[in-house]
Amino acid sequence: MAKRVAAVYIAVVLGLTLLPIFGVDPDDPIQVQLEPFQTIIAALKAGLISRDFVLLVGNLVMLIPLGVFIPVLTGRRGWLRVFAGALALSGGIELTQLAISLLLGFGYRTASVDDVITNVAGALVGYALFLAYSLLWRRRSTPADP
Repeated sequence: MAKRVAAVYIAVVLGLTLLPIFGVDPDDPIQVQLEPFQTIIAALKAGLISRDFVLLVGNLVMLIPLGVFIPVLTGRRGWLRVFAGALALSGGIELTQLAISLLLGFGYRTASVDDVITNVAGALVGYALFLAYSLLWRRRSTPADP
C-alpha cells in the first residue's frame, strides 16, 4: 500500500513540476537561477500573500512526504539518506526543467537552486515529523511500568 501511495505522490510531484501550469509563452527567455537564497529572500521580503511566497512554501511543502516515504519504504532511518534522495529528486526535476527549456528554445520553466534548497529542506522537515511520530508511537505502545 505504501509503495502505491508513494508512486502516486511521485507522479503528482512530477506533474506539478514538469507540466505547464500557468501557460507557455514562446517569448519567455530561458532562465537559470544559480545564486543561492536569491528567490528565497525575495519571497520573504514580498510577504505572506505574494505569489513568490506561496511558491516558496509550495516548494517546501511539496517534498515533506518524501521525508516520510524514504524511511518507511526502505525500512532504514537516517537524515543523510533522506537528504540524498531529496537532492536527487529535486536536482533531477530542475535539470529536466532546464533540458525541456533548452529543447524548446524558450523558458518553459525556470531552473533554480533555491527550489532545490527548499525542496530538500521540506524533505528533512518530513523526516523530522516521521521521527517525532515514531517516538510518540513507541511511547504509546510501550506498557507503563506498574
